Amino acid sequence: MEHSPRVRAETIRKSCKAKVRGQGYSTKRRHFSRTTAKILQRTTAKILQRTTAKILQRTTAKILQRTTDKILQRTTDKILQRTTAKILQRTTAKILQRTTDKILQRTTDKILQRTTAKILQRTTAKILQRTTAKILQRTTDKILQRTTDKILQRTTDKIQ
Repeated sequence: MEHSPRVRAETIRKSCKAKVRGQGYSTKRRHFSRTTAKILQRTTAKILQRTTAKILQRTTAKILQRTTDKILQRTTDKILQRTTAKILQRTTAKILQRTTDKILQRTTDKILQRTTAKILQRTTAKILQRTTAKILQRTTDKILQRTTDKILQRTTDKIQ
């Protein structure tokens, strides 16, 4: 026949009650108190060990996770910032160099083409003007001289 925990505790107390012999407790009572103290000590030690182990494990896991997350975030942010800055600097320098080279080449080609065209046009116009003036002058001088010579000869021939 099973009893409830309360009934069991009462029966243990009754069986271990001290029979007064003078002033102290009976040996049964002392023995019981020593064994219960030992059992309690062992069980509490085990329970404390287990619970503290679990609590420590959980808390250390949480703390480690938080700290590693923070440290990783900071370091990755720093590393990413540095590397992206370096990469951006290199790539922008290369791109700028290429584009400026191309733009300079195109613009210098266009400017040279325009200026050379203008200069050639001006100089050729001046040269042509001068040469044509000289040639015209020479030819007109020659033609005039010839014609005047012929006319003078004819007229002198007629007069004579």
